[in-house]
Amino acid sequence: MPIGAANTLQRVSSVAKYEPNYEEATALIQYMDTQQLQGLLDSEEKLHDLTNDLQQVKNIQVDREMLLASNKSLADYNLSKEPLLKEGREKLATLYEEVQRSKEVLLRDKEQIGKEHPGRQGDVIYKMLPTFCIGYLQVKNIQVDREMLLASNKSLADYNLSKEPLLKEGREKLATLYEEVQRSKEVLLRDKEQIDNQANSQSPDTVHALLQTEAAKSEEETEKMAEEFLDGSLSVDAFVQKFIGERTVAHLRRIKAEKMGELLQTRASGKSPYGQQWTASQTPYPNSSTGYQMPEPSGYYPR
Repeated sequence: MPIGAANTLQRVSSVAKYEPNYEEATALIQYMDTQQLQGLLDSEEKLHDLTNDLQQVKNIQVDREMLLASNKSLADYNLSKEPLLKEGREKLATLYEEVQRSKEVLLRDKEQIGKEHPGRQGDVIYKMLPTFCIGYLQVKNIQVDREMLLASNKSLADYNLSKEPLLKEGREKLATLYEEVQRSKEVLLRDKEQIDNQANSQSPDTVHALLQTEAAKSEEETEKMAEEFLDGSLSVDAFVQKFIGERTVAHLRRIKAEKMGELLQTRASGKSPYGQQWTASQTPYPNSSTGYQMPEPSGYYPR
């Protein structure tokens, strides 16, 4: 087995514990603005780079490279044995041809001895016995080499077959992880689409208009309270408690609406909003220009 293959296989076997990390995927786009998200949607390359930046995807790529390296190492090991196998086959074929030639020579010599020395075949064969023994030992050695070569080939084949389930399992895990990456990508696109829809439904102009509307409603509510108090339908304690809270909300909404309007105008003109200074009319306190003075109850005089 090639060096380092055991560590590689152990690393691949640990891939099964990975599950899609949707929290990590959505964290990458959580703080992106609309322009950045639109760039991801328009550019497949940017989305691909963002997906590859996930730690889980990086782990998958590392496991994939290690699995490919392990397969390549196993393939190189098998290829390194191919010359030896080829050489053994050629050697076996050569030895087989020598055995056939020796057999033909033996049969021819036997026939010749029978013709030249009728009745004395035993003596001649006895004299030629050492040569026959040497040839027999050569044949035995050939047979031993053949058996050893077959055993080596069978062992190598069994080793390769024993790695086939592991290779198949690694391919299945790689396919599963690829499907999980695709699902994570779909979740990312779906979340981005939801964020785009929310951003479009709550544009700055829409929020500004809603602020102005709510500020006007609060102004009307305070006017209504003042009229009810002057008519005597509202007690002093109830008037003070409700009017101060409602009036504060009205001022805050009006100030926010004015400030947001200034920011929108500044953005439209292309100027920076940070160079402007607050004026006296922008303070969050009522003044004489608002037209809404807090009425004083009868019998009450300021000190």
